[in-house]
Amino acid sequence: MILKTEKKTIELRPTTRKIVKMTEENGCKNLNEYFFKVLNDHDIKGLATIIYNFAEVENRNAFSNVHEVYDFIDAYRTENNKTYDELTKEIGEFINDMGFFNVKMTKEEFQKMMEDPFSSFNMKKIINDSTEKAITEVVAEEFRGYKA
Repeated sequence: MILKTEKKTIELRPTTRKIVKMTEENGCKNLNEYFFKVLNDHDIKGLATIIYNFAEVENRNAFSNVHEVYDFIDAYRTENNKTYDELTKEIGEFINDMGFFNVKMTKEEFQKMMEDPFSSFNMKKIINDSTEKAITEVVAEEFRGYKA
């Protein structure tokens, strides 16, 4: 995917290595979790992180730091009359077309995922954490007043 402004042209080139590094650094399990969290939270820093990690110019990173990406995003949005969400969605469609999400989705499936506020939740983790908390409370109640 090519993103172009008057001053700079970059190519987004996602790779498995870049995806794993980015998701680990952001405490996520996979790209689905990270991308849809960024999308649903309207996370500008997350959008910049995605662009920073995937952007290349002549087979090298297009930016020396994420702060340069913020300036690029401002220029891109202004010159192309785009919102942050529109840019994020375009990048998501590109990532999906490249097959980097857990499953490759049709345009309709991808649109549905983008509109689903729960698409970024790791339900297994939420259930495990809730179960652990409930069990801890039950055990604590059982032993309340017990003298060792």
